[in-house]
Amino acid sequence: MKYLEDWVIFSNEPTNLQTFAEYRLRFQVEESFLDLKSNAFNLESSRLTDKFALSQL
Repeated sequence: MKYLEDWVIFSNEPTNLQTFAEYRLRFQVEESFLDLKSNAFNLESSRLTDKFALSQL
């Protein structure tokens, strides 16, 4: 489910819409890594090392 969130971004540089677009992308990447590592897929504790086995998940 998609929902809107309020953001507070502190920067020592002037901000514009591009700044917020860059942070949006960064947050999406960080959330994806979090899902892969621990939340949704928990790949770290699966201890899979075979590329084929990982690709079948």
